[in-house]
This record gives sequence, C-alpha cells and structure tokens, in this order.
Amino acid sequence: KIKAADLLKLMLIESSNVAAYAFAEHLEEEYGINLVEKMNEKAKILEMNNTFFTESAGLDDKNSFSTGQDLIKLVRYSFRYGSLYDILKTQRAEVASIDGILRHQILNTNQLLGKLLNVIGGKTGFTELAGGSMILVTESPNPESRLIAVVLGSNDRFADAEKLIDWAGKAYLWK
Repeated sequence: KIKAADLLKLMLIESSNVAAYAFAEHLEEEYGINLVEKMNEKAKILEMNNTFFTESAGLDDKNSFSTGQDLIKLVRYSFRYGSLYDILKTQRAEVASIDGILRHQILNTNQLLGKLLNVIGGKTGFTELAGGSMILVTESPNPESRLIAVVLGSNDRFADAEKLIDWAGKAYLWK
C-alpha cells in the first residue's frame, strides 16, 4: 500500500503509468469514482473542446486526444494548485510503502530541471503514435507572468521546449 500523495509523485515526477492506473483503480473501488469520467467532465468545464480521455495514463493513442491550446487551458487552471508545481519541479524524491518497508527512489523525466534555472515545472509524455510531448512552465522576463511551452509530436522534446522558451523570452518586449 502507498499513500495517494506518493502515487501523485510517481505520476508527476517519474511519469509512472502504473501509478496512474493504481490511483484510478483505487478511486473506483473505494469511492465509486470513475477517474476518466471526471477527467472528461473537467475538460468540458475548462472548455477543452478538443480533448477526450479514454484511460487514466494517457496511453490510448487511437481514441484519446488533445491539442496544444487545450493543454494551455489545463496548465493555466493548474496554477491554482501550487503544490503541484512543488512536485513538478522536484528532480528526485523517495516514496515508501505505508508500512515503510519498501522504498523507491524516483527521478524526474524532465531533463530541463537543473539545466534551465527559471523552470517552474513541467510534464513529459511519450506514445508511439504521438511521439514525444512536453509541457514546460518557466518564469518570464516579467516576474508577474509565466511562459508556457507545449511541444507535441517531437523527436527531441527537451531541445524543442528549450528553443520555444528561449525564443519567447527574446521575441517579446517584457515590461
């Protein structure tokens, strides 16, 4: 057994699909909550009109979909939950079973953490059909705003995200 908070760390830091499935299964078994249904409901509320989820880990390439614009809506909404970004910017962590017997060291899949100094957080993804994906949130030259880079279908998501952030920082006049 593992705490839900540690499952969240496994999902967000290590991109553990097994943790996503375990979390969804627990919600269904213990509380009768269908996580995928709730994900689609939230997508509608956020007006993510070009997004549809079919399973909790996001691995169903053929039936699940989203767009860069919709993912930006999700990121903007996520800013309400600062604790998510505490997790997303964590380079390494340890999670343990509730009894403390099993311990697991996890490393963040985001290779830009520690490389770019202004990273607030990010999330990586990959499927065979969609290729490499990444959301990266950084501080902007204006301390009152943030830069959000969304990379989809990339062969080098880290380099592409870094280029987007660099370009946006230089291409606009920041006050």
